[in-house]
Amino acid sequence: MKNPTISVVIIAYNEEKYIGKTLDALMRQAVKPDEILVIDNNSTDNTVEIASKYKGVRIVNEKEQGMSSARNRGFNEAKSKILVKLDADTLLEEEFIGNIKEIFLKGGDIVGVVPRAIFPELIWRILFSRRTGSYATEFFLGYKTCPGPSYALTRKAWKRIKGNVCNEDKKIHEDTEISMHLDNVGDVVYAKNCNSVTSSRRIKERPWQFFIEYRVRLIRQFWNNRGLLKRFRIFWGHLSPYR
Repeated sequence: MKNPTISVVIIAYNEEKYIGKTLDALMRQAVKPDEILVIDNNSTDNTVEIASKYKGVRIVNEKEQGMSSARNRGFNEAKSKILVKLDADTLLEEEFIGNIKEIFLKGGDIVGVVPRAIFPELIWRILFSRRTGSYATEFFLGYKTCPGPSYALTRKAWKRIKGNVCNEDKKIHEDTEISMHLDNVGDVVYAKNCNSVTSSRRIKERPWQFFIEYRVRLIRQFWNNRGLLKRFRIFWGHLSPYR
């Protein structure tokens, strides 16, 4: 891809405690993104006021509540060739944007990039490495999972899949859902040098939701999309049933 411009889309709902640090990390990038959008999903705190203080940041309000709705609005508003989705409590390492660009400069049929999102605390980092989850999904189900806190895809791929993705957050995980569809339109690759640190607040604040509800929703998602048994790659050898 020639001149892989990058838009960073940050999803924010009442993120006044985190949005400043997330934007600070973006401002320190060795290679600056071409566009930064903060998608405000009806915040009632100072999220918008804080984000508005940063030069070059565009605030977009999405009235329909939900991660998927806000993500869709951001991807549709973004102008660049590459879209980086970012949670408002996630800090990108300084070389992140530059390394994403390098991946797409290599060419090929790359439509998505799986960075490594880690928790700051060692115990959660060991138990819930976001890259480990993607490895497991790839082995059993045949596709790589883009971690919710940060991932990248081409604008062209988004245009191809946006009409098919499910947007009901109570039924799906947006990162898993978009990963399933990306796998059908091109190559999704791991990024060795694209790292981010994301907050573990959801584990601490709502452990029952993280350990039980999220897992149940994930199983339902697999079943409802194509059937859980059919998705297990171990029964298909190297022949993926998804393409």
